[in-house]
Amino acid sequence: MTLLIYTLYQKELQKRQEFQMAVDMIRTVLVGIDPVYIDKEDLEILAAAQNISEEMRYFANKNDELQKEIDILIENLNDGWVIYERTLYWFSSEVASWMDAQKNCELEGANLLSAESVEEQLFVSTEVQNLKKVYWIGVFKDKGGTWKWLSGKIASETYWNYYEPNREPNHDCIAMSFDCYYNKCWMAVKCDLPINYVCKKVPKDTWL
Repeated sequence: MTLLIYTLYQKELQKRQEFQMAVDMIRTVLVGIDPVYIDKEDLEILAAAQNISEEMRYFANKNDELQKEIDILIENLNDGWVIYERTLYWFSSEVASWMDAQKNCELEGANLLSAESVEEQLFVSTEVQNLKKVYWIGVFKDKGGTWKWLSGKIASETYWNYYEPNREPNHDCIAMSFDCYYNKCWMAVKCDLPINYVCKKVPKDTWL
């Protein structure tokens, strides 16, 4: 009986020694990261190690997500998308009505262009002028006669071409012309006209 107790005691002692060695090793690693851990209690060391392990697992998962987004981004660029200020733009080669153009953009996870700044408007108008085509963008006239972006936001900053907007009936959608001065390229046209279009894909948080 005494021998059994002694054997169990030795095994328990060995376990404790191995446990302490493991804690000391973890402490050494943590101190290498931040010296503040040198005087921490064993339980604090284990808690800190668990937190760091969970953080590493989180960032590993985020890294996998980021890699997937990078792969998608590269695929998009290979498909003819243009990148500007971390945002993707696609200047279509096919034509469609304004409504169908928006549907086509949605199929690509995008929307018809909504310019958020003068700089973005200048970038797009420059591309349009270089391509020498007319392109739909995401502005339309509501029933009250107000020009709005697809988001519903009023287009308070406008870039009308000469003699625009056209006030004839049913000229309720905006296209961007290549025949314009500087970035004043907007023109009001009938929404059912088949013309090219610009899709805009806003970046996801993992791209940033």
